[in-house]
Amino acid sequence: MRGRRIQYGLKHHVTSTVHACMGDTLHKIVTKVSMEDCEFRLWDKAQEIVLLSRTRFGSNIIFVGDKTDTVNALSSLI
Repeated sequence: MRGRRIQYGLKHHVTSTVHACMGDTLHKIVTKVSMEDCEFRLWDKAQEIVLLSRTRFGSNIIFVGDKTDTVNALSSLI
């Protein structure tokens, strides 16, 4: 009797807040930053630094929402 075992790699998908991933380098982030919507407004420069430093490359951060609003929100803190 012969058996064959095949092992498949798993790709984990995790939903979490950016701050809960403190110290982790993530493959990709999807986020929303806004000047208009108070639920997505940043108020401290440190928040932006943490947000932008979670991935190795800036191209792995996906911003959701209006482009102009996102750019205004990020540039207002810088």
